[in-house]
Amino acid sequence: MPHFVLFALRLLAVASITFLLFAPHIRSVEKTLEKPVIILAQDNSASLIIGSSDSSERTRYSASVKKLYEALSRKYQVDTLLLGDSVRAGFRMDLKDRSTNINSLFQKIRSLYAGRNVGAIILASDGLYNRGGDPLAAALSLRAPVYSVALGDSNESKDLRISNIHYNELIQAGNDFEISLQIEAYQSKGNQPRIRVYRGKELLFSKILNIHTDDFRYNLPIVLPAQRAGTSRYTVRVDTLPNERSFENNIRDFYLQAQDLKKNILIVSDAPHPDISAIRQSLQTAGSYEVRFLYVQDLKPVDVTNADLLILYQLPSQRTSLGGFLSSIKSKPVWYVLGAQSDLPAFSSMQSMLDLKASPSGLESSATINPSFQAFSLPDSLSAAISGYGPLLVPFADVHYKGNHYDLLHQKVGQFNTGKPLFSFSADAEPRFGFLGGEGIWRWRLQAFQTSGSHHLVDQLLNKAVQFLLADADKRRFRVYSSQQIYTSSEPVIFNAELYDESLELVNKPDVSLTLHSAAGSIFSYQFSRMNNSYIMNLGALTAGEYTYKASTKLGNTSYKAEGKLLISADQLEYQEVRANHQLLYQLARQSGGELFYPRQLDDMANSIGMNETLRTVSYENTTMSDLMSMKWILGFICGLMFCEWFLRKRGGDL
Repeated sequence: MPHFVLFALRLLAVASITFLLFAPHIRSVEKTLEKPVIILAQDNSASLIIGSSDSSERTRYSASVKKLYEALSRKYQVDTLLLGDSVRAGFRMDLKDRSTNINSLFQKIRSLYAGRNVGAIILASDGLYNRGGDPLAAALSLRAPVYSVALGDSNESKDLRISNIHYNELIQAGNDFEISLQIEAYQSKGNQPRIRVYRGKELLFSKILNIHTDDFRYNLPIVLPAQRAGTSRYTVRVDTLPNERSFENNIRDFYLQAQDLKKNILIVSDAPHPDISAIRQSLQTAGSYEVRFLYVQDLKPVDVTNADLLILYQLPSQRTSLGGFLSSIKSKPVWYVLGAQSDLPAFSSMQSMLDLKASPSGLESSATINPSFQAFSLPDSLSAAISGYGPLLVPFADVHYKGNHYDLLHQKVGQFNTGKPLFSFSADAEPRFGFLGGEGIWRWRLQAFQTSGSHHLVDQLLNKAVQFLLADADKRRFRVYSSQQIYTSSEPVIFNAELYDESLELVNKPDVSLTLHSAAGSIFSYQFSRMNNSYIMNLGALTAGEYTYKASTKLGNTSYKAEGKLLISADQLEYQEVRANHQLLYQLARQSGGELFYPRQLDDMANSIGMNETLRTVSYENTTMSDLMSMKWILGFICGLMFCEWFLRKRGGDL
């Protein structure tokens, strides 16, 4: 074997090893192609049945949508979503959803497809929504064209409906109270239907309406006679007319809770503030509270004694202490409202829930609902609206908890949820107390009115908070409760249970069972699941009606039982408005760069999307730097060179 060959093999091996000593890296580029994603969203709400009662028409539409899906799938990635009570994957329509939130669709798309190549959104809907806010801003923020499929009938046809009922859920037992009905009638001129209001089966009110125009709207205030303490079902009926578009919106049910005695609420402050007036007005809407205001310098011991609840607005303050009132205040339920003038060290020493550290200049924090809060329930509309309300001025920066607590609202700075409390309540203190950690709630009340035409959402928030603070502490060893007594037929019913041993410590070793009895005589049996040291059970949505429940368990040799009542009202949101809102669909399409089509034009929609030059495949480059020494083939190559030299030398007799 020539020596130059052996020399070359040795030189190549040594050179490779020397080269690797310098730790070289190799740059590699990987290209990935992503097709445009077309999101096909179908409205699955019950209003579409009213808008088009022809089943053959819906069958033709389903076939056209399937054809559209197949045509687009040849060129694009097509994902399908159903819109109704929730936004979920799939496209199997049954039109049984009892509410519509178009805004949540675009929010869901934003979270699911962040950073993706979303080419277009196809929204097949009648344009009617009854939950959430205006979807236009959320749609435009996605920067993708919206192609609308206008379903339903936008023509005004003959229909008489109860469009809304205004009432206070909590009233004073023994006092007459007022409700307000909003009646609308279209293409019904000359008819004289009768309105009736029932409590249970008892007729309370009756009146004939004279419909004198084809576009009829009427607001009817009604004073109803007092009811006894407890929860009662009320029904409003308006006569049906021949050939009406829908009969479901001619009847509405609602429930009222009556309390025995009015509670005395005393607001105390050392200076005027618009928050005080806002809180006072909100609490007075319930009709169950006598709300007074006093400056702290005018406060007398008898005022504290006569109060069922104290609201201390920015007290103790930096210029005023509560002095000799401390002992009497601690024997009452208290709601503290903090602000720039609050004395935080004095506040921290007055209660057993938390210590606060002052912020040098105060912080502006918006609010977000704590999804884990279960002390009492709030409507979904409030959860969605409150994040859009203006920030409160929060005087503290750091929080240290001293006791158990329920956080209703957390602080939010920008889009970041800090997890710090903004509105919280004591969990085990007796009497109860709570605190609102910022000033400026008067702006919330104004914003609620600007967005919805009513202060109802903020009023409901404050009244529920006060109702919780005034509730008597539960000293039972076995407790079974739901977050609310009245649900709609589209809301999941959730039960919680707590079992205490003789040391009053939570335990959850025994099984807890529950039987649910409907008014129709049906019986359902359930078993609680364990969660931490307590129990929880989700029954899902129940059919409208009245239910009683009985729960039982056994700890040691002692048996425990609990029972109660549950009311499920029919969710009639989808029947309140039956005329399709194609104008909204047109605005969504026009302002986003898309187009509006009707069900018979889906072939044209496919062609229009195919001609849209903004829908392009996107190429992503992923650049990586790799260490050559980590590549196994390099080691194999060097070992191969050295083996070849050894083999050749061995064969030639050099070894």
